[in-house]
Amino acid sequence: MGKLFDEIDNICGKGDIPFHMPGHKRNALNSDDAHSGGRAFFTEWYKRDLTEIPESDDLHAPSGILKSAMDRAASIFGSDRAYFLVNGSTCGVLAMLSLFEAGDKILMMRGSHLSAYNALRLKGLVPVFICGDTDPESGAECGVGADIVRAALEKEKDIKAVFITSPTYEGSSSDLQGIAEAAHDRNIPLLVDAAHGAHFGFSKEFPESAMRSGADVCVISLHKTLPAPTQTALLLTSGNRFERDKLEYYLSVYQTSSPSYLLMAGIDDCVHLTSSYTERDWSNFARRVKHLHDACSGLKNIKTVSAFSESRLCVEPGKLLLIPSEKGRGCALGRYLSALHIIPEMALPSYVLMIITICDTDETMKALEEAIISADEHVMDWPGAECRTDDIIPEDIASYEGKISGSTVSVYPPGRPLFIPGEIMDKVRLDKLRKAVYEGLEIRGRLTAIVE
Repeated sequence: MGKLFDEIDNICGKGDIPFHMPGHKRNALNSDDAHSGGRAFFTEWYKRDLTEIPESDDLHAPSGILKSAMDRAASIFGSDRAYFLVNGSTCGVLAMLSLFEAGDKILMMRGSHLSAYNALRLKGLVPVFICGDTDPESGAECGVGADIVRAALEKEKDIKAVFITSPTYEGSSSDLQGIAEAAHDRNIPLLVDAAHGAHFGFSKEFPESAMRSGADVCVISLHKTLPAPTQTALLLTSGNRFERDKLEYYLSVYQTSSPSYLLMAGIDDCVHLTSSYTERDWSNFARRVKHLHDACSGLKNIKTVSAFSESRLCVEPGKLLLIPSEKGRGCALGRYLSALHIIPEMALPSYVLMIITICDTDETMKALEEAIISADEHVMDWPGAECRTDDIIPEDIASYEGKISGSTVSVYPPGRPLFIPGEIMDKVRLDKLRKAVYEGLEIRGRLTAIVE
């Protein structure tokens, strides 16, 4: 276990009687209850579920065991400081963009996560959008180059920060080193949503990490690609191109004032585990992905895209895309795989996305390989659409073409807005929205138009 877990165990094992939160008092469940068999896990959980008492430190003013744990994380992930996030990378994105004031311009990738758009709205920031190339087969946005950033900074002289998502959901990376140089030449910070890149920089098998590429502030979601509890993440910082006190203030705004110590212990345990992995461990991870890619490279009805393909879209072994030869059948493929107990991270009409991590084994990868091959052989058996009808998307969706969007509308996952307020609604994206509704995918937001 990580050191923080051991320290929590020591605090909770002294026999103190807590007259403070949480309400379970570390002893909420009666072990003699006839129905308690499945509760044993929670009994052990509650025994170690602390709140802020003198020995346990305070996430929002760390000086003891939490500060030591965060210092360990900073050392491992190559940053000056590390902040534990128990509300996911979302709260880190909100905090980093809250460094700026209403009317400030932020250079931002159009394919950013919904949390970045929420931050823009909350603070009244003005986005200046840049886009990477669009992958012709999947339709997904690739990373951006430094030349695109430099051109935008030259055109818009008053930009206050550069916000880049790298890697993207599909595993495409931007030229962060070149972008950092471009931003720093203007003495403005580079902010990076590296939620899907927590494992970067630990091996030659992966791109360099955002922090070691020159980012000033970045978030990484430990739970996405490393062994860590859901909703745990880190905010990492370096240098002095931002107001640290302001950042820490907004972290206290967007994070709970009663953080879970078990989640924080999970963060520290993840840091400990990650630091223990050897180059051989990471190479074995990449070997498993390459073996699967080679085994599935000759299929008739499914194209596999991975780090071992000639593609800009997926440049690291942690992401695998499955693209049906027949366009628009990605959701059907996802349903077929799910019926075989292989659950994708995301299935969209154009592709299926799998996340593969160091915790996958030869056995789980073999099961995935067999399921993909089975899907390729039984393409006619892929289940049809599960069309969902509701009032989120109006029936006359085509009538919105050319109108100005009055709302933010996203397909979730991946949570990248198709429309944001003030944009002209075009046929291509309206068609994507229609297909998503037809396939029964989750839609966040309600399609509206501004009436002039």
